[in-house]
Amino acid sequence: MTSRAFELTGALNGNVRRVSPSYHHQLVTADPDDNAFVDCAIAAEADYIVTEDHHFDALIGSGYKPRPIQPDAFVADVLSSDGSS
Repeated sequence: MTSRAFELTGALNGNVRRVSPSYHHQLVTADPDDNAFVDCAIAAEADYIVTEDHHFDALIGSGYKPRPIQPDAFVADVLSSDGSS
């Protein structure tokens, strides 16, 4: 399901871009390796981080825009509401 979500996301014109964050937020203390993804999502001003990893729950209430969302919920709630599924 995760690979399908990435495939659909990539198909959305203009919603995927490459970023190089210059600041390290260090929001995920339970698994510091996850911070690279958080930093990219914040730098890209992403709305979501599509993941099943609950370490990203550290973003909830952090004051930063990206929020973690399960792949099934992303496909059902976000992509279907955009008419992209």
